Amino acid sequence: MSLTLHNSEFLKHKSMKVLGIETSGDIGGIAVCENKHIIIAKDFGAGMQHGKELIPAIRTTLNEIGWKPGDIDLIAVDVGPGSYTGLRVGVTCAKTMAYA
Repeated sequence: MSLTLHNSEFLKHKSMKVLGIETSGDIGGIAVCENKHIIIAKDFGAGMQHGKELIPAIRTTLNEIGWKPGDIDLIAVDVGPGSYTGLRVGVTCAKTMAYA
């Protein structure tokens, strides 16, 4: 099933909590948004250390704002272009969180 975001009735009427993940370059980053407003954004891991730093960054950020992983409605992840391994780290993290 495909979800077209701009046409979804679900998304038009729901307060959305979004986690954004960016791991395509030397420095990774995450952002947490609610109702189209950025609550917090953080950079991490100079030197391509995304595999080591992504999960702790997400955990710390969610704790700071009082969210649990289950509170997230949508996970957005960069899919390229960029570092192949870095992109795989971000996509795998997003998929794992979505399945949990």
